[in-house]
Amino acid sequence: MRKIVLATYHILLTCAVVFAGEHNLITRPPLIVGFNVLYGGYKIGEVDFTQSGPYQYLNQTVTELECRVESDAIIEHKGFYRSIVTEDYAVLYLKADVTTAGKTRIDEYNFDYASEKIHLQSDFPGEGKSTRCSIDFSDKDRRYFDMVSLIFRLRDGLDTLTAPFYIPVFVYSRLDSILIESIIDEPVTGQDGMTVAAKHIRARIPFATFPGIGDRFEIFISDDDNRVPLKAAVQMAVGKIEILPRPRE
Repeated sequence: MRKIVLATYHILLTCAVVFAGEHNLITRPPLIVGFNVLYGGYKIGEVDFTQSGPYQYLNQTVTELECRVESDAIIEHKGFYRSIVTEDYAVLYLKADVTTAGKTRIDEYNFDYASEKIHLQSDFPGEGKSTRCSIDFSDKDRRYFDMVSLIFRLRDGLDTLTAPFYIPVFVYSRLDSILIESIIDEPVTGQDGMTVAAKHIRARIPFATFPGIGDRFEIFISDDDNRVPLKAAVQMAVGKIEILPRPRE
């Protein structure tokens, strides 16, 4: 059950980032947005996302992405994900602090592109354990995105992207890819009742998931200068998970 929940939330991270809600929402850094996660019309969790303004890190310009995930559906799950990415959103550093059913695991990944290695440290606070290892990616694509930063790669390249194509990602402590299956023009009616021109992106996760979790997701991004993400969904074996903006208080 724990693996199913974790796999679901890795996919949620992909979709939550792209659903900015209202068409007039500012979607350039610094950015703070919040979402409700629904399944079958019922709220099963919340996702909050922030993006910093640019700053200098390791002699290059970067931005920082953070994502908080919380749910008490099926099993209690809390996750905090932080990554430092380059101007083209390739990941340099990634930290995942996850607590599921009372058990916490903290993974930190440092991408050393000079030595073509990813250095991983995993801590298990409740067990007093810590492990370290390195992952070689010398025979792989040298620009990788995490499940958050790849969406910004799509947004920035929306005018020039053609499908099908693969985007290299780092997820589940492994190097893999996301298949962008199609990009089509499809208008979207937002929560404010306005219909706007949009790009409908369908994508597939070609690596193995878990029973009940679909391998396809879709996102809609406004086809204008603002590139506002409008909505997102993850297909499940039965129904789908929807990502909706949290109502403003």
